[in-house]
Amino acid sequence: MNAFMTLAAGIALATVAPTVAGAAQNDIHPDAAVKVAGGVIAANGTINGGKGFTSVHNATGEYTLTWPSGYFKTCPVVNVTPAGLDGDIPISDIYSYGCTNGGVQVIVVISARSTGAGLDNAFHIVLNSI
Repeated sequence: MNAFMTLAAGIALATVAPTVAGAAQNDIHPDAAVKVAGGVIAANGTINGGKGFTSVHNATGEYTLTWPSGYFKTCPVVNVTPAGLDGDIPISDIYSYGCTNGGVQVIVVISARSTGAGLDNAFHIVLNSI
């Protein structure tokens, strides 16, 4: 590639990149109240990170997490991701989700990939409310 083509490619990228980045940054209205909550839950149900919620280890591979009424203004989007391996490849599922008066209760089920049986495994949970 000659010097002219390199210069032209650099100018094109410098011109387009701020526009693309600006579009992504303006997707959320500046007056929107965004609340993000989450935590790291150990295989035994202990909260290893995060605050403002409770965690109960109901049974093998089943956990109930609860945020109190008024914590969120709107019902949040929930994402659960297994953390590490504890004997088998973990598959996470949001078994139950309820949102009332800004409070949220989520039941997370983690299963072993090879058998489908419940599996105690650490996980991360993130809730985003706009």
